[in-house]
Amino acid sequence: MKLSKLNAKNPMFHKKALNALRKDGVVLISNLFNESLLSNLLINWKECFSKPSISGTIGYSRTGYPKVMMSAFKLGKPAVSMMLNEKIIKLTEEYLGGKSILAETIAKIDKGVNYNYFPLHSDFAEGWSKTKNSKSIVTKKVMKKPIGVGGVIYIHDTNDGAFSYSVGSHKIGSPYGQSLSNYPAKLRNSIENNVVVCKGKKGDIILFDDRGFHGPDFPSKRDRAVILVDYYSVKVLGNTVVSPHPLWSTDLSNLTKLQTRVLGMNASYMVSPNDYFMTNFKRNKIYNIICYIIDKSYVLDHLKQIVKKYFLKEK
Repeated sequence: MKLSKLNAKNPMFHKKALNALRKDGVVLISNLFNESLLSNLLINWKECFSKPSISGTIGYSRTGYPKVMMSAFKLGKPAVSMMLNEKIIKLTEEYLGGKSILAETIAKIDKGVNYNYFPLHSDFAEGWSKTKNSKSIVTKKVMKKPIGVGGVIYIHDTNDGAFSYSVGSHKIGSPYGQSLSNYPAKLRNSIENNVVVCKGKKGDIILFDDRGFHGPDFPSKRDRAVILVDYYSVKVLGNTVVSPHPLWSTDLSNLTKLQTRVLGMNASYMVSPNDYFMTNFKRNKIYNIICYIIDKSYVLDHLKQIVKKYFLKEK
């Protein structure tokens, strides 16, 4: 199997990318983002990923040993410009057959732990829902047409741990669910044999049909840094984001009507911010200990003020 690689500056880029998505379910696009945009993004990336977010500080969340992440909107305007690129929006909406919404964004570092903690999977299957209590509208009939388009933006040249996709698997319809381990051996082998590893350069973006089987090419000994995006079909899933986007109001300037719509203005959401998976650290055994340390972190300053007030009063 061969991966379709396209240059965004090619006049036929849109048509060829659309054909690749329909035929293969995946396409790699280069030269979409200029060097200045990427440089500014990297400055913000290094600052935001230098330390974890603690007591209001800007930083990353950790949801497991290999996974370091945050909402990509916290990376500021460069990330907003990339995720709401109008060429991508127009391509996505033509492929989906209608309006789309930027349902989810994740800036992520996958640590090179040399084991596979994120195997091949499909994002959708019959009965899919984001929460246990929500009613699914994804039926066998719905699975026959595109539901969402995922995207992977490489933050650096990526070979080890690159995104991988089973070409043509978006046409299968995930008959045995989202996990490949549940599939009969013959079908599972067929899906695995059609996997292409999407090696790319810094700034390349891979678009793919969410129904197809995909995941990082693990195990890998090297870290992988990416921005992950998901554009959902409004016609199928409604004007709904996965969880509300945390973004800076100043980053909304100069957005077009199209970008504002896709961003999810006036949208509803599936998962409340407090229940979103990036807050899973609150289930960690040391969470309450860290909370206690933070809560008491200014106690010495407090005691100094009390002592100071007491002695001044005595005089």
